[in-house]
Amino acid sequence: MIEKLNLYDVGLLDERFFNIFSDFDFVWRLKKKGLKVIATPEVTIDHFGEASLTRFMDRKAEYDRGRKFFEEKWKNEPRYDEFRKLYEKEALVSLEPH
Repeated sequence: MIEKLNLYDVGLLDERFFNIFSDFDFVWRLKKKGLKVIATPEVTIDHFGEASLTRFMDRKAEYDRGRKFFEEKWKNEPRYDEFRKLYEKEALVSLEPH
């Protein structure tokens, strides 16, 4: 039997991540609740008119800041590299920065 889960049981996206890693944090909280993450490669999101914050920021610097915050928040549980491998294997997606 599948139990219903309220979004507030997991928590919303952590805005302290700002633009990158809030999804990793959310996925880790889902996994800690014992849920499996499924990604659908057929679904895409188009940013019309290049409406992305990365136009106005250094994506690499924001990636590094987000990764550091993720590791500090979770005290390396999991280590980011292990989490990435687990997520990519389970969800069949890549977490490499673009």
